[in-house]
Amino acid sequence: TTIKHASNLMWSGHLGYGLNISALYIGAEVDGSWGGVSTTSNISALYQSSVSVDWSATARAKLGVSFGPALFYATGGAAWASRTVGVHSFGAPIVSYNDSALGTVVGAGIDLKILPNISARIEALNYNFSTQTLTLSQVPATLLHAPIKAGDDTVVRIGLSFGLN
Repeated sequence: TTIKHASNLMWSGHLGYGLNISALYIGAEVDGSWGGVSTTSNISALYQSSVSVDWSATARAKLGVSFGPALFYATGGAAWASRTVGVHSFGAPIVSYNDSALGTVVGAGIDLKILPNISARIEALNYNFSTQTLTLSQVPATLLHAPIKAGDDTVVRIGLSFGLN
């Protein structure tokens, strides 16, 4: 059983550059988020793993199509995160450590121009850090083969963008 809960609001900022070629949009964007999401998973009857993402950042390409004031886009690129990983038994910590992870991110969204230089945005991003191997040297050997979630998650964000055009 996996239980996900937001530990607090996630605050983000982004910078980007894009070109409109007729209705086609091509761009790039970097962003950073602070705050985060905690995930707890049962890995046996006695043990739970937890992953808390403290901050994340992405560098992404963005490709979209404009329809009037709306831009529908797909995005993808590299993702970085700082996370705290732990194993607990009945709520008591057995081992915990912090690390930085490199992964991928893909997503889609809609930007809606509400004023000449202001757009409202909603986007969903799927972070994938599954290629990261989590090493917990103090964990009982029977758990070393149990899956420990690496901080993968899908995040839905809403926000405002201010353009400098």
